[in-house]
Amino acid sequence: MAKWTKDQLIFVTTAYFSQRKSIARAQRTFQKEYKVKTSPSKKTVLRCLKNFSSSGNLDKKKSKGRSVHRILKKAKQIIEKKRNVSLRHLSQQLGTSFAFAHTIVKKKLFLHPYKIQIFQNCSREILIEGFSYASGFSRSSKTQIFSED
Repeated sequence: MAKWTKDQLIFVTTAYFSQRKSIARAQRTFQKEYKVKTSPSKKTVLRCLKNFSSSGNLDKKKSKGRSVHRILKKAKQIIEKKRNVSLRHLSQQLGTSFAFAHTIVKKKLFLHPYKIQIFQNCSREILIEGFSYASGFSRSSKTQIFSED
């Protein structure tokens, strides 16, 4: 596959219009002008014509890609609404990959999505029972860890 310069693509596009809109004639004109045996393929000429007719330019259109700002805004809303949303659920709601959701959360929102430990609210009786259990260990080591205040 030959890489054609912009000038060569412009020439073959103008040759197409000047040679009664014939790709074969435009290719022969190109070969005569540049004194080469090969010319841009039919597919290349058609791509140039399509780009020229749609935008007036021979350059390839830039892809829009992902709208990172839109995804970032949506991720903020989801996380504010539900702080303990998992990355897997977040990526599904955003319509992105798990790795991209992780990158957004960590590098753009400056959050650290690691395992969050949830502590149980205990009644006073359970706390006293836990302290007495722990103090049993401290008696054996002769140091007091907790006071019963």
